[in-house]
Amino acid sequence: MDSPSSPAFTNVTRVVLDRLRAAIIAGSPAAGDRVNQDRVALEYGVSHIPVREALRQLEAEGLVSFHPRRGFFVAALSAADAVELGDMRAALEGLAARLAVPCASAADLDAAEVQIARSEQADSLEAWSGANWRFHRLLYAPCRRPRLLETLEGLWRASDRYLRVVWQEADWQGRSQSEHRAILEAFRAGAAARAERLVARHVRAAMQALERLMD
Repeated sequence: MDSPSSPAFTNVTRVVLDRLRAAIIAGSPAAGDRVNQDRVALEYGVSHIPVREALRQLEAEGLVSFHPRRGFFVAALSAADAVELGDMRAALEGLAARLAVPCASAADLDAAEVQIARSEQADSLEAWSGANWRFHRLLYAPCRRPRLLETLEGLWRASDRYLRVVWQEADWQGRSQSEHRAILEAFRAGAAARAERLVARHVRAAMQALERLMD
């Protein structure tokens, strides 16, 4: 399976992929719904080829599943999947934080702090989600481990639907912002081990809250 950054992915496929992913994360189509390739191709004004390529990539990301003779369906949300994603993210984001702290510049950290402010100003779940991911991405980017960062991107995409449930149902924004500030403070202090510990705790807490909600 080619990644979205691969030359094999055409611009049309990338557009279809981004639009479909955003629609699924936003909940339309909802978990369990069939993704009608004819309807998507017609709505987006493209052929079936980029739609099929985009769906295969979304299958690799865990957002859709393929059933022979039935087609593609939006993957269901499950507590077990949330826990697995949380465990993987906690381990890898903790690692990324520890590696990034010694390399992060004041400009890197200032840029991440801007995203905390944008989160507070967000007037929609979409805006909040975008600022949240940008905060984490800006902190970890200085680790300069492209394979690690690419893996995290995939985990973030798979987690986004779950985290939106937490943010909506568990009134999580206040706690998340407080934890973001503590993580940023650890980065500014050059405390790599503390940053790793806070990031892992931050990720696990959100997924544990989701698990309780789903139970």
